[in-house]
Amino acid sequence: APRDFEDYSMLFNLAADTRKKKKLVMEEQDFVFVDDAVNAIIAAMQFRSMSSIPAVFNIASGQTVAMKYIADIMESMMPILTSAKSRDFNQIGDSNDIAVDTSLEYLSWSSETSLQDGIRKLLSWHLDKHLPFGQSPYENNKYEETKIAAQETGNAFTNRLDQTSCDIHDSTCLRYKHVFPCSSECSENNVCTPSIFDSVRQLSLELSEDCDVVLYTASLGHNIDDLLLKTDIQRDEEIEENPDVPIVCNIAFIPKESTLVKLAVHSITQAAMDRIDIPSDNLTLEQKIDSLNGRLLHKGWMLIWIPNAIDDLSVDEKSLLKLSPSKMFHPTVKYAMFMDEFFSVSAHLDDVKFMVSEMKRKALSERSISLKLGGHKKKYHLPAEPERKCAILLSDLKLRKSDDKNEKDLKPGTKISTVNAAKYMLFEIGFDTSKSTPKLVKEQRKFYDLIPSYVNKQDLRSIFEPKYDFKLKHWVRTRWVVHDLNLEEARQLRCEWYQENVHWGNDLDQLSFAHVMAHREVERKIARKEPYVNESEDLDDEFVKQLTDKSEWFLLLHDGEESETDELYHPVPDNSLDHEDDRVDENSNEEESGNDYLELQDGEEVGIYARIMSDVVMSFSRAEWAKQQEKLLNKKKKKRNNKRGQEKKKVHSVNQHKN
Repeated sequence: APRDFEDYSMLFNLAADTRKKKKLVMEEQDFVFVDDAVNAIIAAMQFRSMSSIPAVFNIASGQTVAMKYIADIMESMMPILTSAKSRDFNQIGDSNDIAVDTSLEYLSWSSETSLQDGIRKLLSWHLDKHLPFGQSPYENNKYEETKIAAQETGNAFTNRLDQTSCDIHDSTCLRYKHVFPCSSECSENNVCTPSIFDSVRQLSLELSEDCDVVLYTASLGHNIDDLLLKTDIQRDEEIEENPDVPIVCNIAFIPKESTLVKLAVHSITQAAMDRIDIPSDNLTLEQKIDSLNGRLLHKGWMLIWIPNAIDDLSVDEKSLLKLSPSKMFHPTVKYAMFMDEFFSVSAHLDDVKFMVSEMKRKALSERSISLKLGGHKKKYHLPAEPERKCAILLSDLKLRKSDDKNEKDLKPGTKISTVNAAKYMLFEIGFDTSKSTPKLVKEQRKFYDLIPSYVNKQDLRSIFEPKYDFKLKHWVRTRWVVHDLNLEEARQLRCEWYQENVHWGNDLDQLSFAHVMAHREVERKIARKEPYVNESEDLDDEFVKQLTDKSEWFLLLHDGEESETDELYHPVPDNSLDHEDDRVDENSNEEESGNDYLELQDGEEVGIYARIMSDVVMSFSRAEWAKQQEKLLNKKKKKRNNKRGQEKKKVHSVNQHKN
């Protein structure tokens, strides 16, 4: 069946643009494919002239064609225009034979790519640029809200035309496009590499079915005899009593060959095997291990053991679960929260529910807040804020690089260099920062330091051009990460992060994230023509910034969103503050006006953001969330008690009537 027209609108526009060049529509020209042109240039660089006169070569394929037929060939490759396939594409003329003969004689070069092959490769390249990480990973198109025009990758396009696709190891054919593991959401089905996760992916999908949220951890690449983290199991009674509560599933990925698996399996009795309908008669240890995979709970985690995962993992495998998890979980899963195996705090059920609740924010109306500062009452006006969705949620980087108790942590928001940021990140993951920085980290850091020196140069910029600087400032901790698995924008961000991290091959994914966000910020500002804002002129009072968490939300490039240029906050009537050890009395905070949520107007779209949450905001929000949950619980208890009271009265009334 023909595909929907919009699916191929991007390719169709290429053909339409070709037809718009009216003066050139019927004029015949000679076309050379870019690979052939590059080979010609390389050949010319090796040519040595016998005279002092520069040699000039006219690079040509030897055949000419009108632009009209270029458009016809493009359209013939799109199934929406099936009638175009029967057109005659043999209307190709001869170009300057002398030029072709000269190139062949002196450079030993001639064009090797036919016109149709060249156009096919061109369109395939455009599709790969348009969908760099392939289609949505699920056939039911869970990313139904996305606004991607073409839903076919370059490789799928090539296969549909009965052409041989690139081998996964042929980097030249792939145009140096990274080939991801098959279990990654960033991969294509037929252009991917095998990994240790392939054998357990189906099991993971089955275990996560009907879950709204998956809390997961992984202890891979080494032997373990226990899990350091523990968590809570959600009770069935809670789900039955509160149908609106999200269903949370806990999964831990561990090596099949680990001591923990042997201990867990040996602890299972015959009676336990019978209860889960696994016949244990004549089972070998290996068969018993295989039959119990995904069936055992340990410290609140459902265990999934992965074969061949006890040895060192490949670069792609190390960070797949953390940075690119969607394909490992069932499409019903809306959010996934990763926890590092060495994280110092175990996540409880309420912690997970709270973190998921912070992934969305309703629009806020304008409001005024009064605070007592230094014995004086100040009123601050906060502007309206739009509704927000979070593609990814992380915590900000703790600015500390040693265990020295005398060392004071820098204040959050302090501007730091890439060198110091890398040290803080290394300390966060347990590296001794007094030692030399690992070579791979040093190379990555030096490369990132070079980018601003080139991108931010003013020499070639027009005075009328907005100044969009490349700045590494999105410093994060990644001991825990919350992913939205329903947003295509979130998948694209994860895949960019995953690709960047794999490229450098070290354990410092925080540094890769900072680079991806800096690149995206410049790209967004240019694409949306956002006005230049001098960050140095912004108020830097951290206490005042705590009145709103707007500075924690970083807008991702998303069609339909207007630029946010409103002030973060402004005082009424002035902005003078007494900073001498002022503290806010929690009972003195009063909201003067309008904390009502605003509703989206018709045609408005919710902005998609990456959120980097500070410890201060997290602590405050957690306390407020707990209060709200307690209120809801009391309300439900009261409602339940009222219902029971009414039922008792009804029974009593019936008994009296009978008597």
